Amino acid sequence: MLKDILTCLRSIIAGYFFSVLGIILVSIGLSFTPLKGEPWVYIVVSALFIVLGGSIASTVSRNYRIINSAFVGFIHIFWALYRGGYAELNDILAIPVLAIPLAVVGGMISKKLKPTVREIEQI
Repeated sequence: MLKDILTCLRSIIAGYFFSVLGIILVSIGLSFTPLKGEPWVYIVVSALFIVLGGSIASTVSRNYRIINSAFVGFIHIFWALYRGGYAELNDILAIPVLAIPLAVVGGMISKKLKPTVREIEQI
């Protein structure tokens, strides 16, 4: 029981940090291009990395795939509330509204992939 909880926490943290670091690094990279400050670019980049974060969260552990990826979406919403929302996108609420469904879609996409940590733990 405790091992499952720790594995779930590890997968949620891995998925969330991957998505946040991806969003930050790509946003920094795009700030040197003419696309900086465009709201749709931020929405597309955020959506892509939330899906990838949900995918990573669900591949770490075979059990609770959808729950792990949904928690990645919940954390994105809570972080947005902590930061005061997406300040640069006050008129667009697409990412906070779609964070959980996007992360769950990432978890469903990765359902066909084999979990790596589970196989290592069994050996």
